Amino acid sequence: MWDDIPQVYSDYYWVWEAFFELSPNRPEGFNRLQLIPPSEVESWLNLHNITSTDSRVEFFRLIRKMDEVFVKTKEQMKAESNG
Repeated sequence: MWDDIPQVYSDYYWVWEAFFELSPNRPEGFNRLQLIPPSEVESWLNLHNITSTDSRVEFFRLIRKMDEVFVKTKEQMKAESNG
């Protein structure tokens, strides 16, 4: 899927792992992938007892950006395969 595997800095590896834990929770609809719902991100944060507001905001921002790139890449791949 990836031509170049992204390098993940060790300080953010836990966010990378969390993204892949959350990814199956994204809804599908309108014949395309949807973004991971904020409620799923919040549930993950609560489950892992992350209470710092700054950490929660940063985590949500990172997951959302990763998710936007993931969905866009999947859509591009789908368009290319449909020719």
